Amino acid sequence: TSRFSLAVTKANLDVVSNQAKSDVELADLTLRFAVEDLEKYNDGEYPTKLNEAKGYLATLEAKFPDSGFRRAGFGANRDIRGEQAPEQILS
Repeated sequence: TSRFSLAVTKANLDVVSNQAKSDVELADLTLRFAVEDLEKYNDGEYPTKLNEAKGYLATLEAKFPDSGFRRAGFGANRDIRGEQAPEQILS
């Protein structure tokens, strides 16, 4: 019976070792994908969205030059609804 217990224990060790190896490989892949997503965001999506928001802000300022838009505390840091500008939210 001790030989049987030893065999079962070794088999369980193999199963656990294989699962641990799979878990580490999955974690490595997850990390690699996360880094790629972050680079994609920082190098493409974020600057694009920021430029779009700045363009929208410039359009509002051009359409309503005498509205007190900047004096009201909007402009660079806030939009016309009083919400934070994208560069503050995303940074």
